[in-house]
Amino acid sequence: MLNLMRNCPKEAAHLRKELLIAARHIFATDLRQKFIPSIENLFDEDLLIGKGVTLDSIRPLAYSTLADLAHHVRQNLSLDVLIKAVNLFSKNVHDETLAVGIQTMSCKLLLNLVDCLRHHSEIDPQRSRAILLKLLKVFVKRFETIATTQLPLILQKCKGQSNSGATASSTSNVPMPLSNISDLNNDLILNEQARSTATGSQWVNSINVAEFRSLVKTLVGGVKTITWGFFNSKISDTMPTNHEKIFGPEILCVYIELVQYAMEALDIYTINVNPIQQRTSGLISRSKEEKEVLEHFSGIVSE
Repeated sequence: MLNLMRNCPKEAAHLRKELLIAARHIFATDLRQKFIPSIENLFDEDLLIGKGVTLDSIRPLAYSTLADLAHHVRQNLSLDVLIKAVNLFSKNVHDETLAVGIQTMSCKLLLNLVDCLRHHSEIDPQRSRAILLKLLKVFVKRFETIATTQLPLILQKCKGQSNSGATASSTSNVPMPLSNISDLNNDLILNEQARSTATGSQWVNSINVAEFRSLVKTLVGGVKTITWGFFNSKISDTMPTNHEKIFGPEILCVYIELVQYAMEALDIYTINVNPIQQRTSGLISRSKEEKEVLEHFSGIVSE
């Protein structure tokens, strides 16, 4: 199978897709245990996906197939392989070319690796805790992206302001006669700004509030799991586990950022997806999911 992936022509996306579908069926059986010695090779994207331009369309299938395999055999993976898994799927969490559902799936796999890292801390505590810290930073940075970049766009769409913004943009970008090089540069800048606005509008029109809520919920659960991993992992070979010394200055700074950005990202639950119900009752009641997420988040802070 690895040879087929290695030798598959880069322009033959349909062949690689069929190969990944076949691999997915094999990984669903007990035969997946046979792939443990070779799974390290699958974390090489050039082997798993290939280098062809047309292969971007199969990336979600490739990542989900690999995630299924890694999830089922995670207890048998070495620390070096776990690190490769963390590096690959951490990148996917922040890859805006992937669907929100794939980003959420990547978060779920990463939080499932926390217990394995805790187990490896008995043998290599420094590297294991360094990877836990990296996971924490990845999740907090995703909170920051949602809070500072994506949530304002989502709120703008839900308030119906995106159309007026697009109208204002189109009015301000009326082409003017070009008299010199400076005017040409200004026109190029305006065209680039209009293109960026159109791209942003396209992203806003394709967003799904429910998917972002699921992502935020997964991020909160992930940070709670990582915090549990810090408390239950070995700090060093010579130092016994002492809760007072678990969090150094670097980790504390990351948790401070977590509180700031996660609190802002939780505003995704202030968006009312059922305005008719709001007009009828006059109140916006907290959903069961929102209460659950807030309870998990408060558990992180109280620890």
